[in-house]
Amino acid sequence: MSDKQLEIKVEDGVLNISIGVDILAFAILHGDTEFGSAIITDNNGFAKEIVRELLLEEADGGTPVHRMFDKAALNAAENGAEYICFDIINKINMHFDLSKNDKWRKKNKVRGNKHIGKDGVCTNFIDINIVDLCGRLEIDNTKTNVLAVSSYLKASFINYRTYRFGSKTKKGVRLALK
Repeated sequence: MSDKQLEIKVEDGVLNISIGVDILAFAILHGDTEFGSAIITDNNGFAKEIVRELLLEEADGGTPVHRMFDKAALNAAENGAEYICFDIINKINMHFDLSKNDKWRKKNKVRGNKHIGKDGVCTNFIDINIVDLCGRLEIDNTKTNVLAVSSYLKASFINYRTYRFGSKTKKGVRLALK
C-alpha cells in the first residue's frame, strides 16, 4: 500500500484522500519544493510529520487542509459547479440574521419569538418549516433546493426542532428576521 497512487473520491458520504507514503515522498522530492539533494530517511515517519503540519491550526482556527478545501470549492464554483446555489444563500441572508442562531440563542438565554437586547434592539424570530421557507423566499420547492436550504441552515448552526404551526406541530427552524 505504500506505493498507492493518489486517489480522491467520495464514497458513502465521505471524501477520502489517500496516497501511499512512498509515492508521497517521491512526489515531494521531485515536485515544486526546494529540497535540492535532500533524502527522506523514513517515508512513514515523514508522512506523519506532514499530517501534523496539515492539521496545524492557524490563529483563525483554520488549517492548511481547510485552505485547500476553500480554494478547491471556490475554483469549482467559478468553473460552474452545479451543486452550489449562491442565489439561495443571498435570499436567505437578505431576509434572516443567521448570526442569531441556536448557539447565540442559548448563550443569550432567548426563549420564544421575541428578544430585546441590552441595547434595546428588538429581534423577532419566525418558526418555519423548510418547504414553507422556500415558498416565502420564492425558491422552487425542488428536492435539491430544499436540501440546499437545509444544509446551509445546518452549517449556520440552525437545527430542526418541533414547533407549533397553528394547531399542528411540525419540524422546522427558528430564524431571526432582519
